[in-house]
Amino acid sequence: MSYTVKDFQFEVLLDCFSKEELLGRFRPQDLLKGLRSKDQQAGLKPEDISTDDIEFFENLIKQAKLHNNYA
Repeated sequence: MSYTVKDFQFEVLLDCFSKEELLGRFRPQDLLKGLRSKDQQAGLKPEDISTDDIEFFENLIKQAKLHNNYA
């Protein structure tokens, strides 16, 4: 595998900022985008999930089903 410009940029970022500083620049939802849903939910307890969260995910699932023509 070759060394890319992206690899270089990442190394420079790591040299200039701590991991906490880098992560602090992103919203939590943006950090979760690249993770599988199973990994996104890791560590969550039932009490961490509000009724608003449940409603949001139910609506998201309905929209996905409609978009993908699922019944």
